[in-house]
Amino acid sequence: MEIIRKGTKEEMEFVDGKLDAFNLTKMPWHKEKIWEHFNLFATDDNGKIIGGIIANLLMDECLSIYVLWVDEAFRYKKIGSRLLSQLEEDAKKIGAQVSHLDTFDFQALEFYQKSGYEIFGTLEGSPCKGHKRYYMRKNLA
Repeated sequence: MEIIRKGTKEEMEFVDGKLDAFNLTKMPWHKEKIWEHFNLFATDDNGKIIGGIIANLLMDECLSIYVLWVDEAFRYKKIGSRLLSQLEEDAKKIGAQVSHLDTFDFQALEFYQKSGYEIFGTLEGSPCKGHKRYYMRKNLA
């Protein structure tokens, strides 16, 4: 009998581990190379965080950016550009070949395009009706 229910943290980790194990049968890398976490933060003169970028590097080749934020008072001062550029450089030193991310139409589409990212997919109605989610990529090699 099938039972559909919410899972525990341990059950989520179990399922995630099973997917990792399957993926490793399709790729020639070692398990310790699956994910490497990357993060960089910008601070003001008092040490307060005014911006940050959080990403993962998959198999040393694919940079996956999932958060880039700059405090509104510090936007348009190249902080986001510096965070993104440094992250890409750090990932390239390890061997990253490509970077990808997603952004909503009300976020930073033009910023990413100016940084060399190209749209490879669009999801209409995301996160809600009347908006779009853009999936973007950039060759790093």
